[in-house]
Formats: sequence, structure tokens, C-alpha cells
Amino acid sequence: EKTKGNPIMADESRCSGNTVAICVRTLTGESTTIRVSLDGTIHDLKIALKSSFPPASSSPNFQLFFKGTKLSLNSRVATITISAGDFLVLVPFAKKERPQTPKPDLPEPSLSPRFSNSRDENAKRAENHSIGVKRKREQETCPVEFLKGVLESDCKDEFKGQKNTEKLAEVLGSRNCLTSPGFAKCVMSRETSSYSCSCPDWLKLSMETFTFLNLFSSLIESLGEKFYFTRLEDSLSRLAVSGVRVGIEDVKNLSIICPKVVKVITDEFEAVNYENAIVIADFLEADGCEKKEKPGQPKPPLAKVFSSMKKRETSFKAELWNSIKSLLLKDRCKKGVTVSLEDMLIFAREGKKVGENEATQDGKGSCPRSGSHSSRTLCKDTKSLLPLEM
Repeated sequence: EKTKGNPIMADESRCSGNTVAICVRTLTGESTTIRVSLDGTIHDLKIALKSSFPPASSSPNFQLFFKGTKLSLNSRVATITISAGDFLVLVPFAKKERPQTPKPDLPEPSLSPRFSNSRDENAKRAENHSIGVKRKREQETCPVEFLKGVLESDCKDEFKGQKNTEKLAEVLGSRNCLTSPGFAKCVMSRETSSYSCSCPDWLKLSMETFTFLNLFSSLIESLGEKFYFTRLEDSLSRLAVSGVRVGIEDVKNLSIICPKVVKVITDEFEAVNYENAIVIADFLEADGCEKKEKPGQPKPPLAKVFSSMKKRETSFKAELWNSIKSLLLKDRCKKGVTVSLEDMLIFAREGKKVGENEATQDGKGSCPRSGSHSSRTLCKDTKSLLPLEM
């Protein structure tokens, strides 16, 4: 008895439980009846045909049509309405080597180069994304941008406030690698293609120490005040609980390694010789010169403060790297030599002694020759003469 409705097979004798028998024919007249699940898909039907129907087995690529409409692979068998006497048509086809929807702007290379180009493009996208994230992070942790934020906030006094102290620790941690200017690569790394940091811990701490001193001195300068050693000690003691690991000893070591950029002076007149350096005055309490301090100094323009910060950073990296290279060149005969903080301090002190000895030897001798303008130093045990005595 025939039934009406939406079942796939109107003939109940061909349906049993959750399966249904479907008739499939080829263009040459060959046919077969195959039983599949109602919950299956056209893809499942094609797999069943390949394993049991010779025309399907001999045609690796074929499509199924029903009443002139191609059936989608994801279509479920139960969604197709087939009446009694209906059948599906198997149509073989030759699959092209190229994809069905090729990109119009790309050439048609062979299979292997195409996959290689795809991998290269994915690598470039990942690299560009990584560079973009890195640039954004560098901008967020830039010392100049951090100082601008501090000056715009309500807590301008020596990075006070939880938000400023936490951000300060993050900025210092992001600037603990000695990188080459313009390339942002670690100068201590032997791998030319790697951006990873190979700096020893003492060098990382030295970079953090300079970054802090550069920020601290710029903040004090922007407020129109002087940079005293006692003020630095109080600030570092307070910031130690916020993750800032810079200490007073680190500052002293840095002033020995890079005296042209970081200088601790004991005389106010000595500061004239270090105009472009971070000058820390260590004579306020020691010499009892509190009364000599001149309050209310004019505040410099912020643009000048920020520009000085960048120049000091460039000078510091150059001087520190030159010192490390000089030490490595001196010990080039030693195998497996590594630069340590102790070696750098000894090397810096030896260089200072050599310079002082050379200056002493140059200063010895008689009075300068007549007509010479190279030296204005008077001979020892001489007395000034009156015009008549001359």
C-alpha cells in the first residue's frame, strides 16, 4: 500500500526502522539499491556507494543529483522527499588540480610552492602581529610616556601612589636589556636573528638603575629642584616594597662604570663639568650646606626635560657598551671569558688611575713657554710680580 507525506520513500516495504532503501542509477543505465540511515548524510551515502557499487568505485569523484538538483554533501537523507519510483543519478566528474575558487591575484604555482608561500604569508602575519604587540607594549612602558603620566596625575612627588609605583616597576622591568640603537636587539646576544635578551643579571640591574635615575632626575628637574643623594636614599627605601629592586649600591656602582653619564659630586662647583649627565649632589648633609640651597629655581620646559632624557639614555648605552667591549678586548686571549660586575668595576677603576697618572705627568715640569697658550698653570714656589719688577 502506498503512503503520502514527506518520507524519503513512500513505499513502506522499502523502509524499516531508521533505515531506508534508495535507488541510484548511472548515466549508462546501471542501477543499484542501497540501504542507508535516515540520520545519515549524502556524504555517508557516497561512501556506501563507493564500497558496493562498481561505477562509483571506478569513479573517485562523482556527484549525486535528484530531479536535476545536485545534492549537498552535508544534506541529511531524511530531508529529501523521494516518491515511489524516484531515484538518484550518479554523475562522475574530473577534479581539477586547482581549487574551485582560486584567488585571482595569485599566480598558479605548483603544489609545493603554493603551500610554501602560504606558510611564508602566515609567518609574516604572525611576525607583524608580534611586532605590533611589542610596539604597543614599548609605548605603554616608555619612560617618557610614564613621566608625562606622573606629571599629569595628582601624585607628582617622587612617584608616590600605588598606581605610580606599580607602573614604575613595570617600566623598569621593560628596560633591563642593553639593546643596540635602531634595531632593539640585545648586544650581548650572539644570535643575530634573535630578539631574546642575553644580558647577565648585573647588567639588567644596571639598566634598571639608570632608567630609574633618568626618570627620578627628570622629575626633580621638571619641578625646578636639585637632585640630592639623601633624597634618592629616602625614595629608594620607600619604593623597595613596591617591586623596585634598585639600591644605593647599584647607583654607586653605575657612577663608577659610567661616570660621564651618572656622576656623584661632593662640590657644587663640580656640577658645571657634567652639564649633560645625571648629577647627584652628595654634600648637602655632609658639609652642612643646607642654607646654600637656592629654592624656587626656574622650571625648565617639559620638552627640554624629555629631550634630555632621551639623549642621556643614548649616551649611557653607548658608554656602557664601549666599556664592555674594551674589557672583552682586553681579555680576548682568555677562553670562555664572561663579563661580571666585579670585572667592570676593577676595569673602570684601573682606567681612572691611568687617566689620573697621565694628567699628573702632563702637569709636571717648568713654567709654560713664552707665548704658549696651551696651559695657564703657574710653576710651584713662584710669586706674582709687580709691573715695575717685571
